[in-house]
Amino acid sequence: MYELGREFGIHRTTVGIILKRQGVRMRMQGLSEEHRNEMIALRGQGWSFTRLGERFGVNASTVRNFLVRVTPKG
Repeated sequence: MYELGREFGIHRTTVGIILKRQGVRMRMQGLSEEHRNEMIALRGQGWSFTRLGERFGVNASTVRNFLVRVTPKG
């Protein structure tokens, strides 16, 4: 959806609405275990949520939400 949004100059949620109206089935696309581990490691190296999102093709808030869940509080 991000790529289509960029290609057509529209927001990714608009892409989703259009696809849904056309009957396109959507699936949730999660990160692989390898990517999750890499994301944790890169965050430990100081990568920003935005940079990580760009690296893994997800929104920065998705990165933040994932890392908050898996990072021990201390």
